Amino acid sequence: IDLTSEKVDHYTKKIWRRHGGSVADQQKSMISLLWEEGTDHAEVKRGDKINPTIDTKTRYKVKRITKAWEPSAHTKFLNEADPTVVLAAEVLYFSAQRGGDCTKLKWTDLQDVIEPDADGQPIRRVRMRIVQEKTGTVMWHRLPQPLIEQLDLAPRICEHILTNKWRRKWANATTLSHAIRRNLNKLGLGNEGYSMHGMRSTAARDVASI
Repeated sequence: IDLTSEKVDHYTKKIWRRHGGSVADQQKSMISLLWEEGTDHAEVKRGDKINPTIDTKTRYKVKRITKAWEPSAHTKFLNEADPTVVLAAEVLYFSAQRGGDCTKLKWTDLQDVIEPDADGQPIRRVRMRIVQEKTGTVMWHRLPQPLIEQLDLAPRICEHILTNKWRRKWANATTLSHAIRRNLNKLGLGNEGYSMHGMRSTAARDVASI
């Protein structure tokens, strides 16, 4: 097989430019797995070559460690921020998904089901279909009751669940992130290191503490 570390680096660089470092590293992992799988197939002529992904570049780099929101800051934001970003914060927190995935959510992604509770009594459950942009994974996330109550009260302005103050869907994660940042600044929390992505860290921390 005419595959070298240099060729792997050249390939992952092209993927990195088009789709980002995480996808590029996933592609490198796939090449590595296929190479190792070749040991079980005589038709794969690897010769004495070692795995060509060894010592190749890692494309994804963590830009910064996100900070979990302190409970007092989280409460203040929910109580005093603009309603459009409050709903967004609730969806981000209770789904623990990335901003880009949350801005794409539509009302048709919600599914009501009636299931028996621990006592066999019928109870309403709500599931949310989420397609992770980063991995392409499709998930059905069972929503906690606080988020169900928030969504039941939310106005259905358009097909998307999260909308901005102009009653249109958020263009992307960046615009939502900037809106959350503006509200943090307005509430005197702008210098505390909180961010939209920090909601995932907040959810992880709170789940771990249960």
